[in-house]
Amino acid sequence: MPKDTAPKEEHRSFTVRIPESLYNEIGDLANSEGVFVNVKVNQLLRLGLGQHVSLDTALARLLKKEVTLDTV
Repeated sequence: MPKDTAPKEEHRSFTVRIPESLYNEIGDLANSEGVFVNVKVNQLLRLGLGQHVSLDTALARLLKKEVTLDTV
């Protein structure tokens, strides 16, 4: 049996219009890390999804003074 028996993840694509300055910033980051822009965008999206909290959660934290306005 081959070692790679895990099902392959399907890939999807979509188009996003972003300002040229943001595109250049992502490109610079990717180049400085020696990765393709697509890889860097995937990393940033995953990071953003992992950091996402709902508005209700953010407000609850503010009300409990768990965070300051500087960190929101």
